[in-house]
Amino acid sequence: MSAPSPLILTLSLFTVVVCGLAVWRGGRPERIGAAIILGNQLLTFALTYAMNAQGASSAGAAAQLALDGITAGTLLLVVLRYGSPWLGVAMLLYAAQFGLHSFYLVTERKNDWFHAVANNLIFLSVSISLAVGVLGAWLRRRRTRRAG
Repeated sequence: MSAPSPLILTLSLFTVVVCGLAVWRGGRPERIGAAIILGNQLLTFALTYAMNAQGASSAGAAAQLALDGITAGTLLLVVLRYGSPWLGVAMLLYAAQFGLHSFYLVTERKNDWFHAVANNLIFLSVSISLAVGVLGAWLRRRRTRRAG
C-alpha cells in the first residue's frame, strides 16, 4: 500500500487541528461534532488501509458509503438536538459526500480526477464549517463574559 498523498495528509492535519480547537474552545455541540468528524476520519483511514491491503475495492467503496451515511445520520441527530447552523452545513456536506460515493459505487466508475477534487473539497468544507462553529461559540462565550 502506498502512503497518502501530501494533500490528504495536509487536509487531515488541518482537520485534527480544528477538532482539537473545537475540544479546547468550542461548546458542547462543537465538541460532539468534532468527535464525530474525527471518528469518521480515523475510520476512513483504517478502512482505506484494510481494504487496500486486501485488494477489495468494491467492498471498500460500500463500507465507505456506509460510513458516510452513518456520519451524516449522526450529525443529523446532533443538529436536531442543538440546532447549530454549522452542524447543518456539515451534515449536508456529508450527505453530498454520500451521494458522490454512491454515484461512483452504483455506476462502477473508478475514482477519477473529479471524484478526488470533489471529495477533498467536501472534506475541507466540513473542517471549515467546524472551525466557523468553534469561532462562533468562542465569540459568544467572550461576549457573555464581558456583559455579565
